[in-house]
Amino acid sequence: METGGYKGRSRRLPRHELHQILGERLGLPDDRIVCEYGMCELSSQAYDRIAGSPNSARKLRFPPWARARIVSAENAVEVSAGRAGLIQVFDLANAFSAVAIQTEDLGIWDEDGFELIGRATEAIPRGCSLMSV
Repeated sequence: METGGYKGRSRRLPRHELHQILGERLGLPDDRIVCEYGMCELSSQAYDRIAGSPNSARKLRFPPWARARIVSAENAVEVSAGRAGLIQVFDLANAFSAVAIQTEDLGIWDEDGFELIGRATEAIPRGCSLMSV
């Protein structure tokens, strides 16, 4: 399970190179590596597919009770398919918490799901793999 990489702290590695290294070191074919997108503020996570199924684009999808929208950083209006923007997540499983969050993660949406492409330029690094200072 690949969950997002280095958070910009040590080096930057394209996803296909990371998966190639994982495959070589662990003896896994690419179709056995599953990508996950989630955060502690959400009760639900998005996954790119079921292991072993063909999906070269690796589009992330939330379960039916959660939705992702890709919005413009300038006005928070949803962008058209194929255009980049900030990821907003609406998670109905977030009982007694915020139902919606806007991240500083960038994504591109189409009818098959969304692709995580990085962080906004001025965004503060976040993630469970970062140590507090």
